[in-house]
Order: sequence, then C-alpha cells, then structure tokens
Amino acid sequence: MKEGTPTLAAAGALVGFVLGTADAALHFDTQEIAEGWLTALASLASIQASYAVPFALMASVLPWRTLLMGAGLSAPLFHGVVTYARYYPGSQRGTLAAVAGASLLVGAAVTFLFHKFVPRHPRLGRAQIAVLAWMTLGTAAGYVQRSRFETEWAIATIADVPVASGSRVRAPNVVILTLDTLRADRIGVNGYGGASTPNMDRLADEGVLFHNTISHAPLTPPSHMSIFSGLYPVAHGIRGFVGGKRIQPNVKMLAEYLQEAGYTTAAIISSPPLAPGGGIERGFDEYHFELPPLDYPFIGFRNTLLARVLKRLQVVRDNGGYFGASIQSSRAIGFLSRRGEKPFFLWVHYFDAHDPYAPPRRFLSLKYHPGATVTDALDRSYLYDSDVAYLDEELGRLIAALEKTGVYDNTIVVAIADHGEALGEHNYVGHSAAIYNEQTKVPFFIRYPRAIPSGVKIEAQVRSVDVAPTLLALLGLKHSSELDGISLLPMLADPKQATDRTAVSETFHIPGNRLVAVSDGRYKLISNVDDGIELLFDIRKDPLELRNIVDREVAVAVRLRAETKEYVARVADNALDQADIDPSVRQRLRTLGYVE
Repeated sequence: MKEGTPTLAAAGALVGFVLGTADAALHFDTQEIAEGWLTALASLASIQASYAVPFALMASVLPWRTLLMGAGLSAPLFHGVVTYARYYPGSQRGTLAAVAGASLLVGAAVTFLFHKFVPRHPRLGRAQIAVLAWMTLGTAAGYVQRSRFETEWAIATIADVPVASGSRVRAPNVVILTLDTLRADRIGVNGYGGASTPNMDRLADEGVLFHNTISHAPLTPPSHMSIFSGLYPVAHGIRGFVGGKRIQPNVKMLAEYLQEAGYTTAAIISSPPLAPGGGIERGFDEYHFELPPLDYPFIGFRNTLLARVLKRLQVVRDNGGYFGASIQSSRAIGFLSRRGEKPFFLWVHYFDAHDPYAPPRRFLSLKYHPGATVTDALDRSYLYDSDVAYLDEELGRLIAALEKTGVYDNTIVVAIADHGEALGEHNYVGHSAAIYNEQTKVPFFIRYPRAIPSGVKIEAQVRSVDVAPTLLALLGLKHSSELDGISLLPMLADPKQATDRTAVSETFHIPGNRLVAVSDGRYKLISNVDDGIELLFDIRKDPLELRNIVDREVAVAVRLRAETKEYVARVADNALDQADIDPSVRQRLRTLGYVE
C-alpha cells in the first residue's frame, strides 16, 4: 500500500459523495420520497455510495486532485450526452462512442490543467474516511431492503393443474391475452428474426393472424377499454390517465355479456394502469389487481443519471411498476386449477415488453436472439427483444397448462397487444405521445380449431374494436348497443376478398398536443387538433411514415380530414364522471413515467 492511501481514498470518497448528492438533488421525486421516506433514505445512501466507493478506489491509485478536476469537468458532459441520447435515441453503440470521445477530451483537459495549475502535495483531514464507511453501509442497506415478492408469488406450476380425465363438448371457454407494448413487427410469425417467439408463432399458425391491426390509443387504459367494449375512446370516455375518467353506465363490457351467459369470469392484472375504478373491471367475478412492491434500490431518485445508466446496462432492475410474466402465468395456472365446471372467461394481462425492459438476465444471452452478435447487445432494441422472448416463454407455460386440462381445443384464445413501442423511430422512444405505426400497429391472432381454420392470414386492415364483437359472434351472443367494432368472422369465409376497415387512433395524453390519426388501409392522416398541423402518409409505399405527402394528395387529405373532424365532434360532453386515482396507484404510474 502506497503512503497516504487511506487519506487519498477518503478524498475520493468525498468527491464521489458530493457528486452523488448533486445527482440525487437534481432528480429527486418529492412525492415518491414523501410516500416512502425510509426507503428513499436508503436509496439516497445507495446513490451516494455508488459514486463514493469507485471514486475512493480510483483515488488510491490516481492523484486525488486529478480525480476532482476530472469529475468536475466530466459530470456535466456525461449528463449532456445521456440527455441527448434520451431525447434523440438511436443505437447504444453510438452513444457509447460519443461517451468515449468525450472521455478522451476530458482526459486531455484534466491532464493539461493538472500539470499547469495544481500543486502536488495537498493537505487532507481524515474525517472523510467516515464518509466512505457510511456510504458502504448505505449501499448494503439499499440492496438488502429489496423485496423477494416475485419469488413468493411464482408458486403455481403446471403440476397443480388437474389432468383431463375426458372431454365433452360444451360452451367454449375464452382466454384473452393482452400483451402490453408489443409491436407487430417484433414477432417471428410477422417476419421478425431478432427475437425468439415460438409460442406466439404457434398460436398464430394454429389459428388466424390479422397482419394489419390498428390500436386506438398508445396508452394502456383507453386501448384496453376499446378491446373490451368495442368502442373508440371518444365513445367510451377513457382518454388517458390524468383525471381518472370513468366510463358511463350505458357502456357494456365483454365480461358483462359473458357473465350474464353463465361464464365464470376472472382477470389477472399486472400493472397499475388497469387499476379498478374506471370501469374496466365490470363483469369480472374475480379481478386480481394488486400493487407491485417498490422493488428498486433508487426509489425517489429513479431519474438520476446513475439510475438511468445502471438500469440501461441491466446492472439493477426497476420492477416497481408491474408484476413479471412468470407471476402472471403462475396466477393464471392457479385459476385453471380451481376453475370449476362452468365455462370460463380468463383475461391475463402481461406487461413485459414495457419499459424498463427488465426480463430475467438469461434472456439477455445471444441464444434468445437469432443471428445477433455481441455488439448487437448494445442496442436499445436488444433489451426490448429480450423482454419479448421472456414473455413468449411464459405464454408457452400457460398454453401447456391449458393443454393439460384438456380444454385447449375448446377454448377461444385471443392474443393482442394494446399498443406498440417506439425504439428510436421518429426520434422517439416509448409510447403515449405519438401515433405512428410503431405505436399503433399491433399483433393480433385468434385460435379456436372448432370454428376457425388454421394457417389463415388476413392482410386487410382491422381494428382493436373488432375483438369484442368477433368474440360475441363466435359465442352466439348478441350485443345490445351500437358498437364501433364489427365482427371479423365474415373475413374468414374468403380472406383474399377481405377489405380494409377505417381505423381511428388518438392520444390526448399531452395537453396542447392532442393527436388523431385516421387510416383507410392505404393512407393515414395524423392531425394535431390543437395547432392544425397535419401529416399524410401512403402507408403501403411508405410503411415507416417518413414522407409527408399532405400537399401532394389533396383529395385524400380532404377526405380523411372530414373523418377526423367527425370523430372529434362525437363527444357531446367531455365532463365525464371522475374516478379518483389512489395515491399508491399514482406512485406506481409515476414509476412508469405516465404521470408527474
């Protein structure tokens, strides 16, 4: 050990402590800290320690003044690089290259300043050693307090499901799998080779695949409400999160129809956006909604530079916003083991293609990414594909349980995403604030061998609102109200003659930037109803929506503009009933970036 190492380590710890405190102070979440201040205190200590410990180690071999100057120069630079990457996302390799270049510049500047201006023999007290000890204990506290909740939940297995002793034809069961945030172009059956999705591919191959399906909102509550009501958001009234809208009594949900028909109805929900209170829970005998634990070491400081980097690199996981796919499949298998003799309607909500993309780490390995290389693993989309592979494996576990019960072939299985996810297209990552195809085009397939032929692929454009009327038609149930959706069964009679259905999508998530898109299957018009800006795309020739032709195709723009105005005008009273958002639910929504 070189002379003065303890003092140098203490100096480095002090530098790291200051930087960690500054990072936390710039990004702390007042509400989240107030709702869990003990956890937040441990989180703060974890952040300070995560800076202090490596700085202490580096200071043991580097002159502490060099470290101090380098930190002072590099912290704002790195913060700027990360902020740029957040708002103008692309390849993580490009971001790392920018960081590497910036590091070389900072290193050169530090070396020059050190040799020109800094004296070589500092005087330091020893009290800073206490800072290093405190930060080390803080790190341990921050990680030890994390929950084992998921391990406790994942207890139901296929072995718990009774083996079928015989079968008799009766009313078909219904299973709807909503796959949150899953893009249509990220599964194998739609031509994607970057993720392993054998179970989704199997479901689609054994039934009908609707290749061009449009969701009606890039947000979980309104898009799900459209799936289960057959109505556009403008009709059912759920437009987003803010205000906690509640649907009107005259809106009848799919579960209510099946409950009246004698079905046992159950929903297994994975995340706070589908908290009961807005009406989505109507008609379910069992609505399994539970808030996930705040299982994250940086509660209250999740937007710090450190937290974002560690989360992106999968060093730490942010699972405080939802239950993972393994829990959801286990809950569904548990329902199958106690379902009784009545036909059942089971809705299972999976959230795992959603940010922060935190599947079990084994799904980060190359074997789940056909054709990928080690450098591909640095891309943002690689993490997304890892989550998709995890989701697919857990879907396979649930399918195996259905097969074991002997009811699989007498069960209508529907799999559909509520919306998609941007992964850098149009300089955007995520959903909610845009309605390009990457956010609104979703995978959708139905398997029911007793009424639907296998291997059918429908190319015509369909909509999420068509799900409920299609299921009601399959079950022979009439709906009592006028729906925006129409049964898809006639398309199956002659798939090649199927015609496109006009689809409307909207996002009112950001005041002043309310968007409505109308697509007729060939053209798509995106209108900002607040400032009048319009984008028109020929989505057959330009599926990536890169060329705005609104000034060239005037007649098309006029026609779709009229449909947009008609849609917006349908709301006679926007002051719909309010449903209060529980503070704990709001806290989890904040962890997912939906509310402030």
